[in-house]
Amino acid sequence: MRYEYPWGIFISRGQPKTDAHTAYEKLLLKKCERGIIFVGSSNKSGEPDRNPFPIDIRMEMEQESIEVSFGKDAKRLEVIPLPDRTFANNDSPGNRASWGLYVFHAAFVATNGHNRFAYFSGEPLPILRDYFSGEGTRGNIKVIEEEPDFGHVLPITRSTRARQAIEDGEWELLSKICPPAVYLRRLVLQEQILTARANPRKDFSALAE
Repeated sequence: MRYEYPWGIFISRGQPKTDAHTAYEKLLLKKCERGIIFVGSSNKSGEPDRNPFPIDIRMEMEQESIEVSFGKDAKRLEVIPLPDRTFANNDSPGNRASWGLYVFHAAFVATNGHNRFAYFSGEPLPILRDYFSGEGTRGNIKVIEEEPDFGHVLPITRSTRARQAIEDGEWELLSKICPPAVYLRRLVLQEQILTARANPRKDFSALAE
């Protein structure tokens, strides 16, 4: 089978993974021979509103879910933790470009020197273009503008809603918007988010000035 791109990149914090993330991964596998799934913010946990779950369980859920969803094609995907970098102003175009270069370097290392990638994301296009407009990434990363087939899952389905479902014990909703790898760990995840709520850690990126 001929693919449009040799390598694709998809980044998700997996806090937790939803079926919308799986839809992006399916699109990546359709267009790319191989793919990297970066599990972002790997150095963060215990933040109840954004990053409650530690990287070990997020990696487990990601690996298990791609094996269930894609069968033998899961072997075409590499699941890799990616720590956050901290900037004084994460939303400035210059810092977005720095982040894009950071992602590119991580992918370059992970693939033993490949330097052309397709990038899959649900973020707004102006932000994505800022990521990959700087020296070192311009022309090396192709932002894929095509949306996945979300099927029964609304494209607005967010991990934010899934975290709320876990915290509140909305198990029927969770089963509809997240893969089984998440649902089967629902009680462990609920304990982790409630513990984070009781003893929250501050997001260290908020400390950068």
